Amino acid sequence: MSYIYDIVLNFKQDLYEFYDWNNKDTIIHIRKIPLLKVSSKTMEDIKQYIIQFDSNFLESIKNKTEMFQNKQIVSLKQSFILSDGFEAVALVVYKDKNKISRLQVEEELEVLDEVSKLKETNIKYQKIKKRYVQMYKTRKELKLEQYLKLELKKLEQGDIIKLQYLYFECFLEEEKSRDKMIERFYFELNNNFNFISEKLLSFFKLVS
Repeated sequence: MSYIYDIVLNFKQDLYEFYDWNNKDTIIHIRKIPLLKVSSKTMEDIKQYIIQFDSNFLESIKNKTEMFQNKQIVSLKQSFILSDGFEAVALVVYKDKNKISRLQVEEELEVLDEVSKLKETNIKYQKIKKRYVQMYKTRKELKLEQYLKLELKKLEQGDIIKLQYLYFECFLEEEKSRDKMIERFYFELNNNFNFISEKLLSFFKLVS
């Protein structure tokens, strides 16, 4: 079995790019971890879905990952890296659940170089449920979006004068219908986030 040595990983329920890691995440330092080459279809399934892996496969990689912890080396029971030769992800499995991690750029390049020497492995698995995959916003932007939508929710039943003022500040248009104003704010947040988010944030900070 092939291994990758001395890398850091950030296991989460959802798939975050390495540049979206933050200082509150639990980053683990891996001493060694199994590496397997899989098809591009398998890679897409792994990224898009929570997976239930075949028990025989899990047994084959059991306790073969080691990590540094409190100046000691401990085992991760079921963890591994998968790559199709174009990208790579790491997984850790707990019963029927699994968490996933991207790799840092230099370490992914090392994996891609190593996996080019391997034969493809056919791993049996079942797709359990869809992962949340955010393609266009960072975690900071997602947190801001959640805050702005919560504040807009308050205005749905709140002071319509404030809502009309905010609408004019954002769009330089007047609108009397509360429903139409709220609908447009949500549309812009979902489709033109960079355009609207700064104006909304400035307003909510001002009135808070």
